[in-house]
Amino acid sequence: MLKKTTFLSVLFLTLAFMFNHPNSYTYSSQPPLARTGALGELSCASAGCHSGAANAGPGSVTITPDFEAYVPGETYNITVLVDDDSKSRFGFEVMAVDNEGNSVGAFTADTGNFINVGESSSTGREYAHHFNLPLSTDNSYVVEWTAPDDDMGEITFYAAGVAANAASGPAGDNVYTNDSGVFEADPGIGINDLAEAGDMDILVFPNPVVSDVNVRYQLHSTDNIQIALFDLKGQMLQSFYSGTQNAGAHQMQFDVAHEQLTPGLYIIRVMGNEHQVSRKLSIR
Repeated sequence: MLKKTTFLSVLFLTLAFMFNHPNSYTYSSQPPLARTGALGELSCASAGCHSGAANAGPGSVTITPDFEAYVPGETYNITVLVDDDSKSRFGFEVMAVDNEGNSVGAFTADTGNFINVGESSSTGREYAHHFNLPLSTDNSYVVEWTAPDDDMGEITFYAAGVAANAASGPAGDNVYTNDSGVFEADPGIGINDLAEAGDMDILVFPNPVVSDVNVRYQLHSTDNIQIALFDLKGQMLQSFYSGTQNAGAHQMQFDVAHEQLTPGLYIIRVMGNEHQVSRKLSIR
């Protein structure tokens, strides 16, 4: 009887703690969706999940896509950083929308790295968010996002970040919201439009790039082709390729990670006998 009474007491105390401190269990598993504080959504602060007002703490949440303009159909990394030195536990959610507030593109779940994806029944939008976070102080999350297959015009990422004090309750936490600014489609052609290009057009991806850059282009006749990198003053810095190529689609990869190329903007150019096409390339 004593063992049974002790077990019931422990069970009662555990359930009571979970009832009075739902945040300690629910929100480290994953946040409620539609809490970015943007486009009519509540934030984690205004919804009452965490105390205080959004963006009242000493930190911030930032969203950094690894592109300056998206290429339809390409996959990119989106980094969400919750920066607050005064707290020890962190979480986030992020969405991508067009000018009408509709979700665009698709996030990829990566539960091994504590990231999952869900759709809100109230907004119809897709969100990437933290998932089953361990007891760690990691505050930076990298999410894969695939751009839509077509040019959807301007897109914006919105994110919410929580910096918590690990006190098993809503008091004393800081909530941050932010947007990424507006991104447009690359002025080049989309992947699905490549075969419909004129005499010559090119795709350069990823852009920005850290090491290997891909150059994809379509030739409508045999041509002598040179692919080279220029600075913004028009000076050739490196010739990647020179040779004769037949009509059709071509893709080549070049390594831009070496000491001579400092981070910044460059021009990559595909030149033929009668045509040449240039694209800006950002090297990080």
